[in-house]
Amino acid sequence: QIVYWREFLSDVFMEMEPSIEGGGSFNAAVDTGEFGNLTVATISAQRHKVRRTQSNIANSNSDAILFHYQISGKAVFYQGEAEETILPGDIACIDTAEPFELDLIDDFRCITVKAPRKLFVSLLGSGPLFPKPRIRRNSEYGAILGEYFKISRRHIGIAEDEVEASLSAQF
Repeated sequence: QIVYWREFLSDVFMEMEPSIEGGGSFNAAVDTGEFGNLTVATISAQRHKVRRTQSNIANSNSDAILFHYQISGKAVFYQGEAEETILPGDIACIDTAEPFELDLIDDFRCITVKAPRKLFVSLLGSGPLFPKPRIRRNSEYGAILGEYFKISRRHIGIAEDEVEASLSAQF
């Protein structure tokens, strides 16, 4: 089933390489939708790793940024020299023009938003887009983005559920 997950990630986001320890079955549930030129997905899945390698980047025509909002579970995000622990309420800011690994070390729920990279280059310049690739939920930016995630989920028609309750409790 991890093969289907790889195909899903490639179709909805971009070429990436998911893996699970020991092989075997893999379970995930996803709701996706479009909000302007953004792709928004609510994902529930079992623990696994997702890598984007230099080879994936070279073979891809996607030029995007991913925002991974952790609702439950714990993850560790690696990109360049950065290593960040992502806890519920935190947001990992992922520049997909560079290799990365997201180690989802628990079963988890998240909201992932794919945005065109050019939006951020025009705002932030061409240097490293995210010198700090983690936004804490209790920061000013975390509160603003948390509200945006709630609005975008409603706009694309993803049913309100315990994710909405979790977001409301955190922000």
